[in-house]
Order: sequence, then C-alpha cells, then structure tokens
Amino acid sequence: MIISVCSPRRGLGQTITCINIAETVSKLTQKRTLVIDTDKNFSDVEYYLGNTGVAKGLDDYCSLYRSNLLSDGMFSICSKNVNEMIDIMSANRCYELSKDEIATLCKYIGNAYSNSLIDLATTATGYFEASDKIIVLLNQAAGTINRFLALAQFFEPVKDRIVFVINNYTKKIDYGKSRIKRDLKKAGFNNEIFTLSFEPWLANDINKGNIFNYPVNGKRDQGSYFQEIENLACYILDFKRDDKSEKVKRNWLGFINNIINNRLIVRHEKTNY
Repeated sequence: MIISVCSPRRGLGQTITCINIAETVSKLTQKRTLVIDTDKNFSDVEYYLGNTGVAKGLDDYCSLYRSNLLSDGMFSICSKNVNEMIDIMSANRCYELSKDEIATLCKYIGNAYSNSLIDLATTATGYFEASDKIIVLLNQAAGTINRFLALAQFFEPVKDRIVFVINNYTKKIDYGKSRIKRDLKKAGFNNEIFTLSFEPWLANDINKGNIFNYPVNGKRDQGSYFQEIENLACYILDFKRDDKSEKVKRNWLGFINNIINNRLIVRHEKTNY
C-alpha cells in the first residue's frame, strides 16, 4: 500500500505525522516500511531520520531510470536503512520527476515494500494517482481549511482515497471536528476525519531533535497521541484488531470457566472418595 501524506500549507506537523504513522504501520504489520521525502527545499525526513551524512533517494532512482539500469535489485541502493523496520529515500535535488518516472517509482516501491509513506511537498500532486490512501493534514484554523478548499480541484479526482487528520487538536478551540467536517462536507468532501491531540512533550522532543527516539527506540509511552496514531493506521490499513473490551471479556469468561471447572473436578473427586 502506498500512502501519501500532504497538507495545504507548511507548518502543520506533516513530516512528524508521516514518520510516526510509518513507524506504527511497521509495528502493526511487522514489515519493513519505506518513507519517501519529496520536498527538496526542506528535506525534513532526512533532517529527522538521516543520522549520517550519506543520503540515498530520488536522485539515485532518477539516475538509474535515465541510464536504463533500473531493476528490483538496483532499486535497493536508492534507500537508506534507519533501523530494522524503517527505510528512507531522500528528496530529489538534481532531477525533477516526470509523470512516467513517478509511476515507475511507485511500481518499484510496491515490489520492494508492502507499505510505504510519501511525505509530499504541497505541489507534488503527481503522486496522488499512484496512492492507495491520501492523508490530508489540517489544523483548527479556518484559514487552513479555506486553503484546502482553494486547492480542491487537485483533490477532487482522488477524493474517495482521502482521510483527513486534524493535527494538534484541542477541544478548547471552538472550530472543532464537527464544524470542520460540516465545512468540508459542504464542499463535497464527506471523508473520515481523525484527530491527533496536542502534546507539549512531543513538541519539546521535536525541538530538541529527539524525534529519532520514536522510530528507533520505540519511545512512545506518553499521552494519547500514539493511540490516536495507531487508530488512524489501523483504519488506513483496514487492520483488524481485537477490541480491548472484547479481550477483557474473554479473559474474564475464561477465568470464570476455569473456576467452575475446578470446582466440578473437586466435587467429582469428593464424590468418588
């Protein structure tokens, strides 16, 4: 599955969200996941996860493609390993990808990875056609929603694949999920909406450059944020999980059945004696 992550403007936490979804997808599926950066002006994925000066990515792919040297085996040199579950491809700096190059790239991604996430530059809509799901990151500013609606023509052909995510969500702001859903629905986007809570500790860790802790060291034990990320990832993957309440119910039923069975055994033994 190819999942694109985009937003109508910068500064909404898109790259951090993309990385954390990728890490969660890899944990849920127990399969290596690829994260691709397409924003050559900022290269945020490489900034957060590229812990060495060696960058591999879209320029390597383009070089192989245009030299007619591309193969499944050669494609593996275009990505960089972050840990045992996450690979990244850095943004292109030398080449602009054509529509055919994007389509071929997505074909090779699909051959190499069960799941991949593409962190899109605002204008990189060429990846939409090849994406199975498109996460559109928003916030609770009316201007952000209006900005998305101004770009609606780019999203209209693929709107059945869109999942909206309101990042840094707080109930203290009047312009909440229900009102945003109403405004999007008026414009013809009656899509699922998820929220990701505002977590000060996450903002602090990002400012300190500690985002690398999450995909590498699995540091995800605070707040509700990562549970919300997991709920989002499960929806996107159509991942079937046992509901916790059902697990608890089954555990209690098993416990009660064991007690009943043990009592029956004891009673039977006493009767025989």
